[in-house]
Amino acid sequence: MGTHDEDGVARRRFDVADAAPLLLDGRGVVTSWTRDAERLLGYPSPEAVGKDLAGLLTHADAGRVPDILERCRRDGGWSGLLSARRGDGRPVPVMARFTSADEPGAPSRWLVLLNETGDAPGWTMSRFVLEQMLSGSPIGIAIVDTDLRFVWSNEALARFGGGRPGDRLGLRFADVQPGLDAEAAEAQMRRVLESGETVVGYEHVGHVRAAPHRETAHMLSFTRLEDEHGNAMGVYYTVVDITDRHRARQRLALLDRAGRRIGSSLDIARTAQELADVAVPGFADAVAVDLLEPVLRGAEPAPGLTTAGPEDSVPLLRAGLRIAGIPRPERPVPDSDPPGSPPPTAPTPTGPATDADDTPPTATRPHAPTAAEAATDTAETPAANRPGAPTTAGDEGAANTGGRANPHPPGAPTTAGDEGAADTGGRADAVGRPGAAPSARGATDTDRRPAPNRPGATDPRITAGGASRADAPAAAEGEADTGEWADAAGRPGAHAPNAGGAEAHTNADPTDRHSTDRAGAPVAAGGEGGGDGSAAAGGGAAGDGGAVRYPAGSPPVRCLLTGQPWRAERLDASAEEWLRDMEARPEAASPSDPAGVLIVPVRARGTTLGVTTFLRRRRREPFDADDVALAEDLVSRAAVCVDNARRYTRERDAALVLQRSLLPQRLPEQDAVEVAACYRPADELTGLGGDWYDLIPLSAARVALVVGEVPGHGIDAAAAMGRVRTAVRTLAALDLPPEEVLAHLDDLVARMSREEGREASPQAQGAGCVYVVYDPVDGRCAMAAAGHPAPAVVLPDGRITFVDLPQGPPLGAGGPPFESVETVLPEGSTLALHTDGLLAQGEEWALDTDRTRLRQALERRADTLDLRCQAVIDALVPARPFDDVALLMARTRRLSADRVAEWELPADPAAVSEARRTASRRLTEWGLAELSFTTELVVSELVTNAIRYAAGPIRLRLIRERTLVCEVFDGGATAPHLRHPRTTDEGGRGLLLVSQVTQRWGTRFLPEGKIIWAEQSVTDPAG
Repeated sequence: MGTHDEDGVARRRFDVADAAPLLLDGRGVVTSWTRDAERLLGYPSPEAVGKDLAGLLTHADAGRVPDILERCRRDGGWSGLLSARRGDGRPVPVMARFTSADEPGAPSRWLVLLNETGDAPGWTMSRFVLEQMLSGSPIGIAIVDTDLRFVWSNEALARFGGGRPGDRLGLRFADVQPGLDAEAAEAQMRRVLESGETVVGYEHVGHVRAAPHRETAHMLSFTRLEDEHGNAMGVYYTVVDITDRHRARQRLALLDRAGRRIGSSLDIARTAQELADVAVPGFADAVAVDLLEPVLRGAEPAPGLTTAGPEDSVPLLRAGLRIAGIPRPERPVPDSDPPGSPPPTAPTPTGPATDADDTPPTATRPHAPTAAEAATDTAETPAANRPGAPTTAGDEGAANTGGRANPHPPGAPTTAGDEGAADTGGRADAVGRPGAAPSARGATDTDRRPAPNRPGATDPRITAGGASRADAPAAAEGEADTGEWADAAGRPGAHAPNAGGAEAHTNADPTDRHSTDRAGAPVAAGGEGGGDGSAAAGGGAAGDGGAVRYPAGSPPVRCLLTGQPWRAERLDASAEEWLRDMEARPEAASPSDPAGVLIVPVRARGTTLGVTTFLRRRRREPFDADDVALAEDLVSRAAVCVDNARRYTRERDAALVLQRSLLPQRLPEQDAVEVAACYRPADELTGLGGDWYDLIPLSAARVALVVGEVPGHGIDAAAAMGRVRTAVRTLAALDLPPEEVLAHLDDLVARMSREEGREASPQAQGAGCVYVVYDPVDGRCAMAAAGHPAPAVVLPDGRITFVDLPQGPPLGAGGPPFESVETVLPEGSTLALHTDGLLAQGEEWALDTDRTRLRQALERRADTLDLRCQAVIDALVPARPFDDVALLMARTRRLSADRVAEWELPADPAAVSEARRTASRRLTEWGLAELSFTTELVVSELVTNAIRYAAGPIRLRLIRERTLVCEVFDGGATAPHLRHPRTTDEGGRGLLLVSQVTQRWGTRFLPEGKIIWAEQSVTDPAG
């Protein structure tokens, strides 16, 4: 017969040592009382002994006593829950167990064991349930003694490696998990033993025995165990695997970093390099970004490049490469930056990695992370060992700042100190690649730097006579010298970038300085941030731009053609030819290490631009499906930025083509002046503006110097400027005086404005222009201005004056007629023609103050006119000017007397033959006897016409410079006309013959008459 168990108390198996025993006789009267019973119910022994059991219970349970005693007699015992009444009247819930205590020959007795349940709610469950909860719990649980040796653990802890519970007994943490930081974990245990304070949420990152190649994260909680006297007995701790949560935080942080760091500029290769920089070493050990060659040029990929058959190989260009553990070569930095430009990021020292996979797994954090830490720290430095780290889904959500990253560069601010964010990315790289451009992230972006000197970006600088000088020393204000710099891949021969703005100096053939300005030579823009010792180096490194041709049928080709990712868990990289470019590694790595490989196509807006290859070494787990999804997200963000940069490159190249067609690439070679010019546009992204300058050769060795500006900035202003500049050159060919040129130009601009209407903006109406004509024979200089500052003159002795030039109205505005002034300049004087942007300080400028600034800038000496021109720009113009700035400086020369011959001729036909002989003798003296026949013909025809049709004195003049000029002056006011006579006509063939045997001819009117002139080449007599 078994004991009756009314409430399942028997199955609860409470500890007898904690029970309060007492004895009842057969009638239920207390016959024996113990101290434990007195402690539990509060009755002293004399008061309790002899008392009926019903008197010790509450009124509700007192009536149950007869039934309980009956069951005891019938079943041999009883167990259940009762409500006892303490001596002070307070009820006490107890678990009661009745069992027989009979002795032979003695009356029946019952032993009653009482256990209080009110203060120990856990005892409402059976001991069997509690043991099942501990042993069968999915959470790892262990108990260590004060020496931190295992005394108990459950089966769940064995899943992490280190042996079954029995194998752990007597061992320490380091003995069972050598891949984790045992010292840090035991330090937490000792702290709990000493202080008694429970540690909850301590995060620990490392490699457990059960997964040696996989980084895992665990959350541990520690509680001190004490005996009944409060002495420490050991530590009870739990272990929860939070690897999935940890990896999710790392992925979100990686995407957040990608959103902040990829697309910091509109440079295609820089963007590709930023993708590689972000992924190494946190996501992969090596990353290569290979793009189609048209993409780097800003063009659309040809359909045949991505739709060929699977057996066709596809040529790509290595745009970005990052390999963990290889020191990164530092980028060359200009000696100085322009005033007002942000300082470049200091070079990042080479050192051990600080990103996720290179951070020692032993790192700990003594505090709970914030949401910002979850978004930034978990990828760069793992969420390592943080007591109190967030573990709820809400915390993960707080860390999901990476999901909001906008892949479109415009408007997205960057953070100082970000990888690549504070770099000189806005400038061109070291090889002057087209498409290198400032950031489009807004005015606060540290990458916004002026565009570099490149062919056609603006006007090239010229020296005396337009001679090309590729070795001219660089100007001040951050312009790189012409010596060769090593690029980011360490290659010599690449020119350093110009930080002085999108300006050009006309002293060299653009193809000379920018012979490497080609697609397919991208320079790595990486090298900033991270400090992980990784590098863009090795074969096909970023900045190398070398061609990469993958074999037909290789995974990259299949990935490129299908647009689908490809991965291999373990691949012998040394045996795969297409992976050898990524095999640069630390010396400690074995060449035979199998690698995990993942290839993802770079696709944007439905177009495949290239492929990205990720590689992991043997020490890390292979890529899984989650990694593929993350890589696709990462690459897709970068792909949009690459495509934005590609489109920008295409549009900028179109703008540069327009600029090249509107501004002179090389100013004409001539002997009248030595010139230098600088142009700095306000629109630094396109390098276009409404200011222009020009040098136009005129007849008789004279030159016209022109500087002007059209209201507005950008491509519209540049187009309007091109129309005005073309009109000026056309009018200059008529050999008109300066005031008449401006008058005709004013009429033309006004007519264009009327025809285009008011809605056209900007219009040429309101343009300003100064037109100067210099004659090197006598040093006379005539000039007129239309709403434009007067030129400054630097005399040979260093004194600086400003021409007192009457100001005419802006072009197209109407007003009084234009007036000109004429002055004689000593040889060696320097004219400084400039737009008002040179004098501007903000939107307003004061003439007297700014003339003082200009005077001070012009007083500075320089070795060459080029350097002097650049120094003036540097002194007066900020790196990002409010208005376009053009400066043209011309140092005057004189033709020596032996290069000019002049004769007065009588109005007698007999003088024609003498004029021919005189001219022939002078040509012989000049060593130009081969031109005698042609010159005699020209002299004969022009002098004959003067004698026949004109009145007044007649003069013949020969000028020898780069051409031979023959002039005949007479007092007539009528212009000759070229005729095409019929075969039967007796005359009218003179000017036709002159036009056939000379390079060009024309008529120039003077107040006292006119001059008919003709030019011959001294280098090509036949021309």
